[in-house]
Amino acid sequence: MEWVGEADTAGLRVIGMSHESYDYSRASHRYRWIKNHYKDIDHWLVLTEEDADRWAGDGMNNVGFLPNALAHLPHVPSPRTARTVASIGRLTDQKGIDLLLDTWALVAPQRPDWRLRVYGTGEDEAALKARCTGLGLDGSVEWMGRTDDVEGPSPPPPSSSSPPGARASRSHSWKRWPAGCRAPPSTARPGSARSSGTARTASSPPPGTPPPSPTGCSG
Repeated sequence: MEWVGEADTAGLRVIGMSHESYDYSRASHRYRWIKNHYKDIDHWLVLTEEDADRWAGDGMNNVGFLPNALAHLPHVPSPRTARTVASIGRLTDQKGIDLLLDTWALVAPQRPDWRLRVYGTGEDEAALKARCTGLGLDGSVEWMGRTDDVEGPSPPPPSSSSPPGARASRSHSWKRWPAGCRAPPSTARPGSARSSGTARTASSPPPGTPPPSPTGCSG
């Protein structure tokens, strides 16, 4: 964001963006950056209409919203028969995998035949694996490493955990929905429970149900 104040933008239309929820930005130093560097640009965007409304209420009248787009739809949705929950994202604090493990520790004893597959790498990987061991989850959590196949882990899982934290938004639910996956909000950092935490958005459609249009992600 700092370059906005330092660059010569004369004659240019400047549009900024943030993938964070209002609450997450408000609790970090980026709140001050946004207020300082985005207040005088032509326009800037967040992911949801609700966050845009909250920024507007905070005096940022040049804000709008634009949900993440769906890249494409899978040819065949998940049949939702595998007893697997998938988490896909960086293994860093803002993604809340520690909260996912804590939640899984409550679920696993009641569902011993289910598995949690964690896709991704990151700076917290060693600490998260140690936490997993400490919680007694080594038998039900599988660390899958990095993947480029975000839409189709093999076999396709019937459920996916919503990536919480700074980048949390309804867009993740829509991205997983075409594959026939739920996106429960159990691992939410500030802001993400609002984005994906209703029964309506956490429920998966019947196999083969087309997703709503991307414009529906904002409401």
